[in-house]
Amino acid sequence: MLRFASLFIQSTLCVLALTAGEPDKLQAGPMIGYVDLADALIWVQSRGEARLHLSYQAEGGPLLTSDEIMTRKEAHYIARFTLQGLSQDTTYTYSLFIDGQVVPFDYPLTFKTQKHWMWRSDPQDVHFAFGSCFYVNDPPFDRPGKPYGGDFEIVKAMDAQRPDFFLWIGDNLYLRESDFNSAARLAYRYRHSRSFPALRAFLAHTPNYALWDDHDYGPNDSDRSYAFKNETLELFKAYWGNPHFGLPDLLGAFGMFSWSDLDFFLMDNRTYRAPNQLQEEGKPYLGTRQLQWLKDRLIQSKASFKFVVIGNQVINTHVPASREAYVHYRAEWNDLMSWLDTNKVNGVVFLSGDRHFTELLISKRTNNYPLYDLTCSPLTSGAVESLGQEEANNPMRVPGTLVLGKRNFAVVNVTGPPKKRLLTFESRDKDGVLLWSYQIEKNQLRGPKP
Repeated sequence: MLRFASLFIQSTLCVLALTAGEPDKLQAGPMIGYVDLADALIWVQSRGEARLHLSYQAEGGPLLTSDEIMTRKEAHYIARFTLQGLSQDTTYTYSLFIDGQVVPFDYPLTFKTQKHWMWRSDPQDVHFAFGSCFYVNDPPFDRPGKPYGGDFEIVKAMDAQRPDFFLWIGDNLYLRESDFNSAARLAYRYRHSRSFPALRAFLAHTPNYALWDDHDYGPNDSDRSYAFKNETLELFKAYWGNPHFGLPDLLGAFGMFSWSDLDFFLMDNRTYRAPNQLQEEGKPYLGTRQLQWLKDRLIQSKASFKFVVIGNQVINTHVPASREAYVHYRAEWNDLMSWLDTNKVNGVVFLSGDRHFTELLISKRTNNYPLYDLTCSPLTSGAVESLGQEEANNPMRVPGTLVLGKRNFAVVNVTGPPKKRLLTFESRDKDGVLLWSYQIEKNQLRGPKP
């Protein structure tokens, strides 16, 4: 309570110190990107060329100042501050300066570094949230009729959970028909969505990680053939703060990060994906090299739970051919499933989005632990009201986990001592009301001993 009172006083003093009109120089942000043991990334966008810097401070510590960055048009007026040499497991407050003047905010600007627990203590509990399909209305360019986006109060409900971090798992914005064939319009769409007022407070004090799906990559159900995929990749990398994107010799939006005893593998299901309709045996979904990267990282991971995060559903074998899913790329899907059966990789869990409804699926394997896939969608775009017969009666669905006709987000908790870690999934509606919860013990996700 004292810490937040101090933050309020600090914010008030900043407001009093400002000259009128200074906030007009801020387009979007600040946003917390990745946060590690001693590093953190803070993202800011100005309205035009400007000199930006940050001051930041741990409670009781010295006031520190970042390098100054001059924002430029060719870089979308974006400044990305990588703060280094931070203390582990420490809360920092920060302030933003544009052209030498502090910018006022009526919410706290804070972040907390991760704890250096390995070889020192048990892993700490983790509390994170995720979701997909965030549509921001833009009437001049939207389709006629009822606005597609709504229930934006969901962001306050997400914020009220105070997650350690948030995972944006695809369709984090929606490119429109007016955007698809223009680099300038693509840049406009990214800028417009990031500037959405309802997001500002949440982004400013919650670490954010992201992967993409079709709508923030290109047109609906888009694939490797999209002509502007290099432009959208550069925009994605400019607007999000993941630790890395792709590999030095392999372009893409994929990457990974760790939090406590958890590893997260953020997959790119668009850059190398063959068209859905292509009738060609062995057509790629992730592509050979990205899939090999995933296998290599999984086999090396010692995490209690290994979250493979992909825009589309992974284990669902009851998806109609007209709907996107990994299983429709049968040869590559078989390759991954067979590899998971053959290799001793415990604790693999899939997280997915895209479907505009929420459900938890389970694949019960012979002589191996079950695979789970938690699909969460949508955040603010339209929600599916009903399903076709095959999906409505999907035998893979965990009973009681289907959410139709409601915008919602997921909360994931990992608690307990190392050998008895407990994974708890929650689905919450736009007001934060609990819709269902489901628990999985670490030992339930372990294969047979060799």
